[in-house]
Amino acid sequence: MSAAVGPSPDEPVSVGTSQAGPFDDPAPWLLRWGLRNAVPVPGSRYNKVWQVQRSDGRPAVLKVGDPLARRREAAALRCWTGDGAAELLAADGPALLSGFVAHTSTVAALADDDATAAVAQVMSRLHRAEVASATASITGGILPSIDELPDVSGLGFDFRWLREQPSAPIDTSVIDAAERQLAWLVDTTQRRVVLHGDLHHDNLLVTDAGPVAIDPHGWLGDPHFDAASLMANPFGEFSRHAQPLALARRRAMIIAETCGLDIDRLLQWTFVGAVIAEIWCLQDHGVLHGAPLRLAQDVLSGEPTLIPAASG
Repeated sequence: MSAAVGPSPDEPVSVGTSQAGPFDDPAPWLLRWGLRNAVPVPGSRYNKVWQVQRSDGRPAVLKVGDPLARRREAAALRCWTGDGAAELLAADGPALLSGFVAHTSTVAALADDDATAAVAQVMSRLHRAEVASATASITGGILPSIDELPDVSGLGFDFRWLREQPSAPIDTSVIDAAERQLAWLVDTTQRRVVLHGDLHHDNLLVTDAGPVAIDPHGWLGDPHFDAASLMANPFGEFSRHAQPLALARRRAMIIAETCGLDIDRLLQWTFVGAVIAEIWCLQDHGVLHGAPLRLAQDVLSGEPTLIPAASG
Protein backbone atom coordinates (compact mmCIF):
# COMPACT_ATOMS: atom_id res chain seq x y z
CA MET A 1 0.00 0.00 0.00
CA SER A 2 1.27 3.43 -0.89
CA ALA A 3 1.01 6.32 1.52
CA ALA A 4 1.68 8.81 -1.25
CA VAL A 5 -0.24 11.99 -1.93
CA GLY A 6 -3.91 11.22 -2.46
CA PRO A 7 -5.93 11.36 -5.66
CA SER A 8 -6.51 14.65 -7.43
CA PRO A 9 -10.00 16.19 -7.01
CA ASP A 10 -11.05 15.16 -10.53
CA GLU A 11 -9.40 11.72 -10.73
CA PRO A 12 -11.96 9.04 -11.62
CA VAL A 13 -13.04 6.68 -8.87
CA SER A 14 -12.18 3.08 -9.79
CA VAL A 15 -13.52 -0.19 -8.45
CA GLY A 16 -11.54 -3.36 -8.94
CA THR A 17 -7.78 -3.50 -9.34
CA SER A 18 -4.80 -1.68 -7.96
CA GLN A 19 -2.14 -1.37 -10.66
CA ALA A 20 1.50 -0.39 -10.54
CA GLY A 21 4.28 0.68 -12.94
CA PRO A 22 6.04 2.40 -14.50
CA PHE A 23 7.40 0.95 -17.78
CA ASP A 24 9.03 3.78 -19.69
CA ASP A 25 10.59 2.22 -22.78
CA PRO A 26 8.34 1.10 -25.67
CA ALA A 27 11.28 0.00 -27.86
CA PRO A 28 11.08 -3.77 -27.19
CA TRP A 29 7.39 -3.83 -28.12
CA LEU A 30 7.82 -1.61 -31.17
CA LEU A 31 10.39 -4.06 -32.45
CA ARG A 32 8.39 -7.18 -31.57
CA TRP A 33 5.17 -6.05 -33.21
CA GLY A 34 6.58 -4.01 -36.09
CA LEU A 35 5.38 -0.68 -34.73
CA ARG A 36 6.75 2.83 -35.28
CA ASN A 37 6.17 6.52 -34.52
CA ALA A 38 5.36 6.07 -30.82
CA VAL A 39 3.77 9.22 -29.41
CA PRO A 40 3.18 9.31 -25.63
CA VAL A 41 -0.45 9.62 -24.52
CA PRO A 42 -0.65 11.59 -21.25
CA GLY A 43 -3.06 11.01 -18.42
CA SER A 44 -2.55 7.39 -17.40
CA ARG A 45 -1.66 7.13 -13.72
CA TYR A 46 -0.54 3.51 -13.58
CA ASN A 47 0.62 2.65 -17.11
CA LYS A 48 2.63 4.04 -19.99
CA VAL A 49 0.59 4.55 -23.15
CA TRP A 50 1.64 5.44 -26.70
CA GLN A 51 -0.24 5.94 -29.92
CA VAL A 52 1.68 4.02 -32.56
CA GLN A 53 1.55 3.06 -36.22
CA ARG A 54 1.35 -0.54 -37.37
CA SER A 55 3.37 -1.80 -40.30
CA ASP A 56 0.44 -1.13 -42.65
CA GLY A 57 0.14 2.46 -41.41
CA ARG A 58 -3.00 1.98 -39.34
CA PRO A 59 -2.96 3.56 -35.87
CA ALA A 60 -2.99 1.51 -32.67
CA VAL A 61 -2.49 2.02 -28.94
CA LEU A 62 0.38 0.42 -27.01
CA LYS A 63 -0.03 0.13 -23.24
CA VAL A 64 2.70 -1.16 -20.94
CA GLY A 65 2.20 -1.71 -17.22
CA ASP A 66 1.59 -4.30 -14.54
CA PRO A 67 1.71 -7.74 -16.24
CA LEU A 68 -1.21 -9.24 -14.33
CA ALA A 69 -3.44 -6.24 -15.04
CA ARG A 70 -2.51 -6.33 -18.72
CA ARG A 71 -3.32 -10.04 -19.01
CA ARG A 72 -6.72 -9.46 -17.41
CA GLU A 73 -7.39 -6.56 -19.76
CA ALA A 74 -6.34 -8.67 -22.74
CA ALA A 75 -8.54 -11.58 -21.66
CA ALA A 76 -11.60 -9.35 -21.38
CA LEU A 77 -10.95 -7.63 -24.72
CA ARG A 78 -10.47 -11.03 -26.34
CA CYS A 79 -13.90 -12.11 -25.11
CA TRP A 80 -15.61 -9.08 -26.60
CA THR A 81 -13.92 -9.25 -30.04
CA GLY A 82 -14.30 -5.51 -30.60
CA ASP A 83 -18.06 -5.45 -29.89
CA GLY A 84 -18.51 -2.46 -27.60
CA ALA A 85 -14.82 -2.28 -26.69
CA ALA A 86 -11.47 -1.61 -28.30
CA GLU A 87 -10.13 -4.45 -30.45
CA LEU A 88 -7.32 -6.57 -29.01
CA LEU A 89 -4.43 -6.89 -31.47
CA ALA A 90 -1.67 -8.45 -29.36
CA ALA A 91 -0.63 -9.03 -25.77
CA ASP A 92 2.58 -10.24 -24.14
CA GLY A 93 3.64 -9.86 -20.52
CA PRO A 94 3.26 -6.24 -19.44
CA ALA A 95 2.36 -5.01 -22.94
CA LEU A 96 -0.96 -4.82 -24.75
CA LEU A 97 -1.69 -3.57 -28.26
CA SER A 98 -5.22 -2.51 -29.14
CA GLY A 99 -6.88 -0.87 -32.10
CA PHE A 100 -7.00 2.92 -32.05
CA VAL A 101 -10.53 4.22 -31.42
CA ALA A 102 -11.20 7.46 -33.28
CA HIS A 103 -13.37 9.56 -30.98
CA THR A 104 -14.57 13.08 -30.33
CA SER A 105 -14.58 12.95 -26.50
CA THR A 106 -15.32 10.71 -23.57
CA VAL A 107 -18.89 10.43 -22.29
CA ALA A 108 -17.88 12.79 -19.46
CA ALA A 109 -18.59 15.58 -21.97
CA LEU A 110 -22.25 14.50 -22.26
CA ALA A 111 -25.22 15.48 -20.13
CA ASP A 112 -25.62 13.07 -17.23
CA ASP A 113 -28.63 11.18 -18.59
CA ASP A 114 -26.94 10.83 -21.97
CA ALA A 115 -23.69 9.65 -20.37
CA THR A 116 -25.58 7.08 -18.29
CA ALA A 117 -27.45 5.87 -21.37
CA ALA A 118 -24.11 5.45 -23.17
CA VAL A 119 -22.74 3.36 -20.30
CA ALA A 120 -25.88 1.24 -20.34
CA GLN A 121 -25.61 0.75 -24.10
CA VAL A 122 -22.03 -0.51 -23.73
CA MET A 123 -22.95 -2.74 -20.79
CA SER A 124 -25.65 -4.45 -22.83
CA ARG A 125 -23.12 -5.20 -25.59
CA LEU A 126 -20.27 -6.35 -23.37
CA HIS A 127 -22.50 -8.56 -21.28
CA ARG A 128 -23.41 -10.70 -24.26
CA ALA A 129 -20.20 -12.57 -23.40
CA GLU A 130 -21.63 -14.96 -20.82
CA VAL A 131 -19.04 -17.01 -18.97
CA ALA A 132 -19.98 -20.43 -20.35
CA SER A 133 -20.04 -19.43 -24.03
CA ALA A 134 -16.96 -17.22 -23.73
CA THR A 135 -15.03 -20.06 -22.10
CA ALA A 136 -15.93 -22.38 -24.96
CA SER A 137 -14.81 -19.91 -27.61
CA ILE A 138 -11.55 -18.50 -26.25
CA THR A 139 -9.97 -20.81 -23.69
CA GLY A 140 -6.48 -21.83 -24.70
CA GLY A 141 -4.06 -20.42 -27.24
CA ILE A 142 -1.26 -17.93 -26.81
CA LEU A 143 -3.35 -14.91 -25.80
CA PRO A 144 -4.72 -14.60 -22.25
CA SER A 145 -8.01 -16.44 -21.81
CA ILE A 146 -11.12 -16.10 -19.70
CA ASP A 147 -9.61 -18.55 -17.20
CA GLU A 148 -7.38 -15.69 -16.00
CA LEU A 149 -10.26 -13.43 -14.99
CA PRO A 150 -11.18 -13.47 -11.28
CA ASP A 151 -14.72 -13.70 -9.97
CA VAL A 152 -16.11 -10.65 -8.17
CA SER A 153 -16.41 -12.79 -5.05
CA GLY A 154 -12.69 -12.15 -4.70
CA LEU A 155 -13.48 -8.61 -3.61
CA GLY A 156 -14.09 -10.13 -0.19
CA PHE A 157 -10.31 -10.22 0.30
CA ASP A 158 -10.31 -6.43 0.36
CA PHE A 159 -12.62 -6.37 3.36
CA ARG A 160 -10.31 -8.78 5.14
CA TRP A 161 -7.34 -6.54 4.26
CA LEU A 162 -9.15 -3.55 5.76
CA ARG A 163 -9.93 -5.39 8.99
CA GLU A 164 -6.25 -6.26 9.39
CA GLN A 165 -5.21 -2.60 9.43
CA PRO A 166 -4.36 -1.03 12.82
CA SER A 167 -7.02 1.62 12.29
CA ALA A 168 -9.59 1.91 9.52
CA PRO A 169 -11.13 5.30 8.67
CA ILE A 170 -14.37 3.65 7.55
CA ASP A 171 -17.02 3.00 10.19
CA THR A 172 -17.36 -0.65 11.16
CA SER A 173 -21.10 -0.64 10.48
CA VAL A 174 -20.47 0.37 6.87
CA ILE A 175 -17.77 -2.29 6.43
CA ASP A 176 -19.97 -5.00 7.97
CA ALA A 177 -22.97 -4.08 5.83
CA ALA A 178 -20.92 -3.98 2.62
CA GLU A 179 -19.31 -7.35 3.35
CA ARG A 180 -22.72 -8.93 4.00
CA GLN A 181 -24.11 -7.33 0.87
CA LEU A 182 -21.26 -8.63 -1.28
CA ALA A 183 -21.72 -12.19 0.01
CA TRP A 184 -25.48 -12.02 -0.60
CA LEU A 185 -25.07 -10.61 -4.12
CA VAL A 186 -22.57 -13.31 -5.05
CA ASP A 187 -24.80 -16.06 -3.65
CA THR A 188 -27.87 -14.80 -5.53
CA THR A 189 -26.23 -14.11 -8.91
CA GLN A 190 -28.24 -15.82 -11.64
CA ARG A 191 -26.15 -14.93 -14.69
CA ARG A 192 -22.38 -14.58 -14.87
CA VAL A 193 -20.79 -12.50 -17.61
CA VAL A 194 -17.44 -11.03 -18.54
CA LEU A 195 -17.29 -7.67 -16.76
CA HIS A 196 -15.42 -4.49 -17.58
CA GLY A 197 -15.02 -3.54 -13.92
CA ASP A 198 -14.20 0.15 -14.43
CA LEU A 199 -16.95 1.65 -16.60
CA HIS A 200 -16.63 5.25 -15.47
CA HIS A 201 -17.09 8.21 -17.80
CA ASP A 202 -13.45 8.55 -18.87
CA ASN A 203 -13.28 4.92 -19.99
CA LEU A 204 -16.03 5.32 -22.58
CA LEU A 205 -15.22 7.06 -25.85
CA VAL A 206 -17.81 8.84 -27.99
CA THR A 207 -17.49 7.67 -31.61
CA ASP A 208 -19.57 7.98 -34.76
CA ALA A 209 -20.60 4.36 -34.34
CA GLY A 210 -21.59 4.74 -30.68
CA PRO A 211 -19.77 4.55 -27.34
CA VAL A 212 -16.73 2.28 -27.06
CA ALA A 213 -15.16 1.04 -23.83
CA ILE A 214 -11.43 1.06 -23.11
CA ASP A 215 -9.19 0.02 -20.20
CA PRO A 216 -11.19 -2.86 -18.68
CA HIS A 217 -10.07 -4.33 -15.38
CA GLY A 218 -11.56 -7.72 -16.25
CA TRP A 219 -13.83 -9.65 -13.87
CA LEU A 220 -16.44 -12.40 -14.02
CA GLY A 221 -19.79 -12.19 -12.30
CA ASP A 222 -23.10 -10.38 -11.91
CA PRO A 223 -23.78 -7.92 -14.77
CA HIS A 224 -25.16 -5.40 -12.24
CA PHE A 225 -21.62 -4.96 -10.89
CA ASP A 226 -20.53 -2.99 -13.96
CA ALA A 227 -22.66 0.00 -12.94
CA ALA A 228 -20.68 0.51 -9.71
CA SER A 229 -17.86 2.66 -11.11
CA LEU A 230 -20.29 4.92 -12.93
CA MET A 231 -22.23 5.76 -9.80
CA ALA A 232 -19.53 7.82 -8.03
CA ASN A 233 -18.22 9.52 -11.17
CA PRO A 234 -17.24 11.86 -12.66
CA PHE A 235 -15.65 12.61 -9.30
CA GLY A 236 -15.27 16.37 -9.56
CA GLU A 237 -18.96 16.79 -10.44
CA PHE A 238 -20.28 13.99 -8.24
CA SER A 239 -18.51 15.19 -5.10
CA ARG A 240 -20.35 18.50 -5.38
CA HIS A 241 -23.77 16.98 -6.05
CA ALA A 242 -26.34 17.93 -3.40
CA GLN A 243 -28.16 14.57 -3.51
CA PRO A 244 -25.83 11.72 -4.54
CA LEU A 245 -28.35 8.99 -3.72
CA ALA A 246 -31.01 10.65 -5.87
CA LEU A 247 -28.50 10.83 -8.72
CA ALA A 248 -27.59 7.15 -8.23
CA ARG A 249 -31.28 6.18 -8.30
CA ARG A 250 -31.86 8.08 -11.53
CA ARG A 251 -28.83 6.46 -13.14
CA ALA A 252 -29.97 3.04 -11.93
CA MET A 253 -33.39 3.57 -13.55
CA ILE A 254 -31.79 4.40 -16.91
CA ILE A 255 -29.46 1.40 -16.77
CA ALA A 256 -32.22 -0.96 -15.63
CA GLU A 257 -34.49 0.09 -18.48
CA THR A 258 -31.78 -0.19 -21.14
CA CYS A 259 -30.15 -3.41 -19.95
CA GLY A 260 -33.12 -5.22 -18.41
CA LEU A 261 -31.46 -5.22 -15.00
CA ASP A 262 -32.90 -4.91 -11.50
CA ILE A 263 -32.82 -1.44 -9.90
CA ASP A 264 -32.39 -2.80 -6.37
CA ARG A 265 -29.39 -4.93 -7.36
CA LEU A 266 -27.84 -1.97 -9.16
CA LEU A 267 -28.08 0.08 -5.96
CA GLN A 268 -26.79 -2.82 -3.87
CA TRP A 269 -23.71 -3.10 -6.07
CA THR A 270 -23.41 0.68 -5.93
CA PHE A 271 -23.11 0.42 -2.16
CA VAL A 272 -20.56 -2.40 -2.28
CA GLY A 273 -18.60 -0.75 -5.08
CA ALA A 274 -18.41 2.56 -3.25
CA VAL A 275 -16.89 0.92 -0.18
CA ILE A 276 -14.47 -1.12 -2.31
CA ALA A 277 -13.42 2.07 -4.12
CA GLU A 278 -12.47 3.62 -0.80
CA ILE A 279 -10.51 0.52 0.21
CA TRP A 280 -8.56 0.67 -3.06
CA CYS A 281 -7.87 4.35 -2.44
CA LEU A 282 -6.51 3.50 1.01
CA GLN A 283 -4.29 0.83 -0.49
CA ASP A 284 -2.97 3.09 -3.24
CA HIS A 285 -2.77 6.44 -1.45
CA GLY A 286 -3.22 5.91 2.29
CA VAL A 287 -6.23 8.27 2.32
CA LEU A 288 -9.93 8.14 1.53
CA HIS A 289 -11.27 9.46 -1.74
CA GLY A 290 -14.38 10.87 -0.01
CA ALA A 291 -17.17 10.83 -2.58
CA PRO A 292 -17.66 7.02 -2.68
CA LEU A 293 -17.95 6.81 1.11
CA ARG A 294 -20.51 9.58 1.10
CA LEU A 295 -22.54 7.66 -1.47
CA ALA A 296 -22.20 4.40 0.49
CA GLN A 297 -23.44 6.10 3.66
CA ASP A 298 -26.39 7.63 1.77
CA VAL A 299 -27.38 4.25 0.34
CA LEU A 300 -27.06 2.60 3.75
CA SER A 301 -29.26 5.20 5.42
CA GLY A 302 -31.63 5.84 2.52
CA GLU A 303 -32.17 2.28 1.26
CA PRO A 304 -31.96 0.17 4.44
CA THR A 305 -34.22 -2.58 3.10
CA LEU A 306 -31.65 -3.34 0.39
CA ILE A 307 -28.95 -4.34 2.87
CA PRO A 308 -29.13 -7.86 4.41
CA ALA A 309 -29.45 -7.80 8.17
CA ALA A 310 -26.71 -9.25 10.34
CA SER A 311 -27.35 -12.89 11.22
CA GLY A 312 -27.82 -13.88 14.81
